[in-house]
Amino acid sequence: MHRLKYLNIFIILFSVIYLLLGCSTKINKEMIHEGFPSEVSPATMELMKHLVSSHLHFLTEVEEQYIFSKQNLSAEDNEVKYFVLSKNELETFVKKYSSEKGKSIYLSIEEKNQLFDEVEPESGDFPEITIEKGNILFIKTEEAEKEFALASLLSQYDIQTTDEIRLNLVALNENEMQIDLRNPDKSMDVSLVIKNDLEHFLVAELFGEGLEEVVQSGELDPFKELFIPVNENGNLRKITLVSDVIWDADTGELYRINDDDYLSDDGKFVYLGGKVDPLSEGKQRIQAVTDYVQKNEEDYAQFSLDFKPLSEFLEEKSSGKVTIAKVVYFAEDYAVIYANFAGPYIGNAGATNIIVDLQEDKNNPTFYVVDLNLHL
Repeated sequence: MHRLKYLNIFIILFSVIYLLLGCSTKINKEMIHEGFPSEVSPATMELMKHLVSSHLHFLTEVEEQYIFSKQNLSAEDNEVKYFVLSKNELETFVKKYSSEKGKSIYLSIEEKNQLFDEVEPESGDFPEITIEKGNILFIKTEEAEKEFALASLLSQYDIQTTDEIRLNLVALNENEMQIDLRNPDKSMDVSLVIKNDLEHFLVAELFGEGLEEVVQSGELDPFKELFIPVNENGNLRKITLVSDVIWDADTGELYRINDDDYLSDDGKFVYLGGKVDPLSEGKQRIQAVTDYVQKNEEDYAQFSLDFKPLSEFLEEKSSGKVTIAKVVYFAEDYAVIYANFAGPYIGNAGATNIIVDLQEDKNNPTFYVVDLNLHL
């Protein structure tokens, strides 16, 4: 009798645990909304900044203004151009879409460009950077001005005075900058990291083996403030435009992000399995980058993902299954998923974006189904 009694208790407890776990894998439909989030928040501001500036490099934030440089895609763009976006202008723009409940947001190039004001480097606020005839790189800062013969500076890549070189300013602070120089024909993709005095600089490939070499040699140490800190101590740093490495500037160690995991745009968080396509349903885990590199099990957020209830907001009927599902944007409070849904029998039911809003409850987020035209 006692054994039977304990067996019944065990079965009841097991059933309760099973039900609780089963429920936790489902999305509460009350937490799913159609359209862009209705409230302006730091998360919506950051997301909209990302959406409107895809053709620019974000450099810094100064006095309620975001500073960008133009993304140069050809050698014909031989100078660095600067653009400014005010926070007030961006907030007004966010409010416009927050008040609408449409299924999609399409931002035309004209609409994006109207938000930005070009700033001339001659104002003294930003360095003047151009590539002149004969592949002469000219840089002028408040402290100095200097010409660099790129055929000599990049001689190990067999760069000639007539070769095309793409010029981009990708990072900037008060004391130094990072200029990326690229020639696809000769597989050259290097960074010039340079102080404003224009006397102290480093030319290196800041990825792969090249990054390992300059980190191990200590050559990158004097420029560490150029790379954004991703933890409270400030020792962990994200290398500009590199999405799979975190640099410990104190120890010189480089931490690799696994191929399946997605490092947030600010480098502070990692979405485990966020690069898997299609994204797995069920339990989703996000870790602070500090816990990730230390291989701790502590999570910043943990929630469930189920595409079936999300598919009900499509115009066409869907089986609830996805053929493509991947994270296309990730920051502290928002993850944006691009999902292509299968039809009930064959074909596609349509594609859209899903905003996962972690602001109020990181274990029970709010979902917004809205096409942001984010696919990559």
